[in-house]
Amino acid sequence: MQVTEKLTKALTEAKYLNADNVGRYRCIMRIFFENYEKLHYWLYQEEIYDQMKADPFFADYRLEHIH
Repeated sequence: MQVTEKLTKALTEAKYLNADNVGRYRCIMRIFFENYEKLHYWLYQEEIYDQMKADPFFADYRLEHIH
């Protein structure tokens, strides 16, 4: 996964769905979607964290942020 500005940008069309951490949430949902396409339906918290840490955008991200 490569994090781009488009992926972290808030959606004005669905403003009511946005939260303060929209960039993080959209990236996590993208990870779920990409794994779903690979028929990998169950993900552990550590797997999501590892995939996020693989991108430089989340270099300072910690496992505690997922909670």
